[in-house]
Amino acid sequence: MSIPANCRTQVDSYFVNMLFYFNFNHINHVLNEINVSLDLVLSNIYLIVSKDPDPLLSLETPPDT
Repeated sequence: MSIPANCRTQVDSYFVNMLFYFNFNHINHVLNEINVSLDLVLSNIYLIVSKDPDPLLSLETPPDT
């Protein structure tokens, strides 16, 4: 089995193949204050991901530089 171009390791390849097999898509486009996706949200149905106005955990803050 060859590793797809968007994968760096065999583990990445297994993960990507599993996503394709189950027809999953990464659908979270909600970014935190440093423009990083907060969670890996996968689904094989249409849904909308949005920020929670009252989150369980505090938002991530950028590290001090």
